Amino acid sequence: MHSQPSNEDRPWTPVKATGTALKGADAGIVIMPGDALAAYTAVAPGTARLTSSRPLCATGPGKISCQGIQEWTVTVRVTRP
Repeated sequence: MHSQPSNEDRPWTPVKATGTALKGADAGIVIMPGDALAAYTAVAPGTARLTSSRPLCATGPGKISCQGIQEWTVTVRVTRP
């Protein structure tokens, strides 16, 4: 049986936002170590891109090493804040 590594073994980087359409906000919840969570408020018309990435393989002693990266991107278009 093969189990997937947890987010603690392959942590997501903090979510990054580009553009000026969004402003960071308090999500109001506690996240588990390694999870990618962010909250934003629309503050101006425009486009923003949210991104995060993590190692494809778990890291640490006794773990298989690889150079792969898993990532996601979300594009947000704000028409009216």
